[in-house]
Formats: sequence, structure tokens, C-alpha cells
Amino acid sequence: MVGVLPEPGEADGDLLLTVPTDEELRQVGAERVPIERNRASAQYRDLCDSFRDDIRGSDDKLRLSACNFELQYASTYFTRLNMLKRSVVEAARAKWVNTKAIPSDHLLEGIGHVTDRERGVTVAIYGCVVKEVKLRPSVLAEIQKTAGISGTHPAMTSEGYSMTDPYASDEDKIYLEDSSSRIRLVVKEGSSVDLNRLCQGLVLAFKGTRGRGCFEVDDMAFPLPLAPKMIARSDSSDAKFLAQVARSVPVTILPGSQDPANFALPQQPLHSALFPESRKVKDLTAETNPARFQVGDCVFLGSTGACVKEVTQYSTSTDVLDALELTAGSRVIAPTAPDTIACYPFPNFDPLVITEDEPAAHVMFSSNHNKAAFRVVDLGEAKLTLLSVSTFVSDPVLLLVNINDPSDIRRISFKASGTFQAEGEDGDTPMDDTS
Repeated sequence: MVGVLPEPGEADGDLLLTVPTDEELRQVGAERVPIERNRASAQYRDLCDSFRDDIRGSDDKLRLSACNFELQYASTYFTRLNMLKRSVVEAARAKWVNTKAIPSDHLLEGIGHVTDRERGVTVAIYGCVVKEVKLRPSVLAEIQKTAGISGTHPAMTSEGYSMTDPYASDEDKIYLEDSSSRIRLVVKEGSSVDLNRLCQGLVLAFKGTRGRGCFEVDDMAFPLPLAPKMIARSDSSDAKFLAQVARSVPVTILPGSQDPANFALPQQPLHSALFPESRKVKDLTAETNPARFQVGDCVFLGSTGACVKEVTQYSTSTDVLDALELTAGSRVIAPTAPDTIACYPFPNFDPLVITEDEPAAHVMFSSNHNKAAFRVVDLGEAKLTLLSVSTFVSDPVLLLVNINDPSDIRRISFKASGTFQAEGEDGDTPMDDTS
């Protein structure tokens, strides 16, 4: 009898038996056969890129195809400035040069050229807003408080920082920065410009004069939101409308700050494994955050709330719709990223900038707020509808958008008794059958 056994002194990992000695093998007529220990090799392959590259949706630019977090964030701001440079210059030229407020050569190409002009001469400059918020939470202040060192942060109380109160104050300092230099912005005496409502990351143009180590502002210009294409209304009948309602309602899901998704913007779609039953429905779509999608001819653009909430925290634009209008006017979905919101350090392209080569949104929304509200902004050739979508716990209200006329918004308010009340723009207008 011939056996194949390992060397003496070794043990079988499964049976935990002692290997017999040579003498024990001779007694039973067995012999030891050496075993070749050639361990098979396996080449490791990272399949993450394959998963990312295979994902396609309505907004591919918000989906990360390759990640390299070794990049610096300075390129993000300069990329944003380059992407919005033409738009903000056109806005400044239309607002000040075309109206003869300033000569064309007074629209400066760089902040550094301000020093070339005499004091009192009105010029216009553009760049990226940088804001030093005095009450911004500080890790060093927390360490000081823990160590009992005096001089802690003015925003810190005995219980720590407040996560609900705005951090903006009149003591904040605002600068304008481009690739050449930085200059502090102050409000010119007698001007009604409110610089405190701005937040970091906005690309704007400012008109004013050179002061002592600062730029005295008397007006500012936004890139302005893109005007969406007009939606042609089509004839419809009650039967056709009822047939549409009878179908299953399409659902679009965006990841939030508390969901199992990547932390940095843009957040990638939630995995289908999280919806074992709902994923069987073809009308369930997982999108990125922020997301852009189209229903009929109506284009929607929005996020799950953090982008707008940070604006309300770090500016005097504490109203959700005011903050949302600020992001729309500046054409940056999350202007405070990467300063107060984590985002991927894009080196050559900022997906958070609203560009002209994309379909302009008819509706911009922000969700997870305490109150449902809406506003229609007149852009001249078109209108932009702003939606503040509430959490159902804080304000049980649904906002219905008429996709044939996005400025037509209807509210459905659910009461505690389980009934609901349909409201129009004036609060008591009944819903029509085109929403």
C-alpha cells in the first residue's frame, strides 16, 4: 500500500491529526511520497473602474469614472472660474458697459490690474469669491476648549457648536480671487450692495473703485441662470390624463448625507441591492446627487439639500429659496464645495457648474428641508421654477409640477387626520388636469 502524506511533524489542517512517523509507516507497509508545494498564483485586478464605466444614466458627468484623491483643491476653484469666465464677463458687459456705466476698457482682465488704476476711477473685476467666516467651526478651538485654554472660538458654547444657527456675521471678510491675486471687497459708502449674502465659491463680477488695500463695491453681476427652452403645450383629454395616472408612477432616488453612498460630491447612485423589491420595477431610477433628469420636455436639476443648507449657514441668505436662487444665478450647484462640503478634486472640469452645453433646467429643486415652498423667477425669455421640498415628517406636503408649464405648481397638504387639501399658487386654487 502506497500513501501520499506530508512530512513528519505537520498536521492536517482539516482533521487535526498527527502525521505518522517513518517507523509507523513501515509497520503498515506504507511509504512517504514527497508533495510538490507549488502554490497557484492569481493576478489581482481592480474592477472598480469597470463598474463605474458600465454605469450610464441621464447625467454621466456626475458619475466618477476614475478616482485620484491625491489632487489639490485649488484647481477646482480655478477650473470653476475658467468655466464661468465668459458668462460672467458677458453679464458684466451687458450690465455696465452696454449701459455706459463704465467704458469697455474699464472691465479689467485680472484683479492685479486694479492697482494700475487711480483711486476713484470706476472699474469692474471678476473672480471667485473667498469668504473668511469668523464663526466657522474650528478644530483648534475644540482642542483649546478640551484643554481648558482661554480664547476659544466665539461660536462655541459650553455644549459645543450649534449646527443649526447660521455662521455668517457682519464680521466676516470677503475677498475676490483669480489666478493672479486676491483683493478684499468692502461695500462702498452709500451703496445698497449686500456682500454678506454671498458664500464662498461663487464666480461673480463687481463694479467699484480701488480703496486703501481693498476694492469698494457699489454693484455686482451674476452669470445668471440659463434660460430653458419653451415647452410647447399639447392638447390633452380627460381620458388620456386618466390613462397616464393609472400607470405606475416613476420614482427617482437620490442619495443623501445619511445614505450608504460615497461621502464626497457628486454622490454616486445607490446600489440596486438596497432595493430588493423595488428594483424589479423598471420605473425606479437611482441617480447621482446632484442630479439632472428630464420628464417629457421639462428638465429638472437639484440635490438632496446639503448644497443649499451650507449656503444658508455661511451667508445671510438664510431662506432656502433665496439660497437656491443664489446658486441658480451664480450657476454653481454647490458653491461652498470643497470648502464646507466634501467633493472630488476635479482637475480640469467642475461638474457642479451649470454650463451652456447642457439642457437648461426648467425646475431647480432642493430637498430635505423643514418647509415646502416654491418660487417662479422671471428670466425674461423664460421662467425658472425653484422648489424647496420638505421632509414629510416636518411638513407633509407634496409639490406637483405641471411639466407642460413648470411655473404652474400645485401643493397637496396632508393633514394629521389622513385627509389632504389641494392648493394652488394662491393657496386655494383647485388643481387642473395637466399636472
